[in-house]
Amino acid sequence: MLQTEHFIQLPTVTLRYLQMGDVTNPLLFLLHGVTDNADYWGWLGRELAQRYHIVALDQRGHGKSGAPENGYRMSDYVADAAQVLRSVTTMPAIVMGHSFGGWVANRLAAEHPELVSKLILEDPPFRADAPQNQTVSEQDQQRWDWFQWQRDCEPMSHREKIAHCHQIHPTWSDEDCELWATSKAQVRPRIYQANGIEWDVKWAEAAARVSCPTLLIYGEGVLGSIVDDAQAGAVERLMSNCRAVKIVNTGHGIHRENREAMLQAVLVFLS
Repeated sequence: MLQTEHFIQLPTVTLRYLQMGDVTNPLLFLLHGVTDNADYWGWLGRELAQRYHIVALDQRGHGKSGAPENGYRMSDYVADAAQVLRSVTTMPAIVMGHSFGGWVANRLAAEHPELVSKLILEDPPFRADAPQNQTVSEQDQQRWDWFQWQRDCEPMSHREKIAHCHQIHPTWSDEDCELWATSKAQVRPRIYQANGIEWDVKWAEAAARVSCPTLLIYGEGVLGSIVDDAQAGAVERLMSNCRAVKIVNTGHGIHRENREAMLQAVLVFLS
């Protein structure tokens, strides 16, 4: 599958995105999780490109996109996604986001409904126990602490990163761990420094405003899925047109841990 690389210059940042598939097919816009990149979708992107026009974005601070000094609020990530979409299509697009990308996709659908025809959320951080009313310094400390695992990876060589990936994700393919290692090497420290990437503790307010058909895909909590059965039910009640699908024997990286079931869930929803 031919993949082409593109760059778009926005007022405050240069963003890189990938395209695959026939541009006359419906557009499927992919938003990766934190510390990942556009290449992260791997086999799933290639498979979906047989039926859809794929556009996969390197979000700011990730991949080959820029990392400006400021601009890491959720509103900045949503604005980036909206501007890229407007530059590649005049029609509403299917939007799929994994993890942090699910936060961005959720807000994009809520705030720009004219841009989103359908929404697919792969284990987004939709948690009922998200911390509320933190001070800026508390947010900075929480972010710094959470990204310790990323800082631990930074001194590793590429081969060491791949080996580490296989150790913590023993069911992942060689390609998946290669993509994981590359994406971790491309993460800019700016995202976890002071006033870095913003956690969306208000995700539920946005979700309640999403009206387009939505698919929530989640795994098993004991294997690392952020969304559990109770939360999936709560999200279905919160969103007006949402269906939740649980894929067993998977954790947070669902499309890397049960390829067949993930692809089937997406294709059934889109059909």
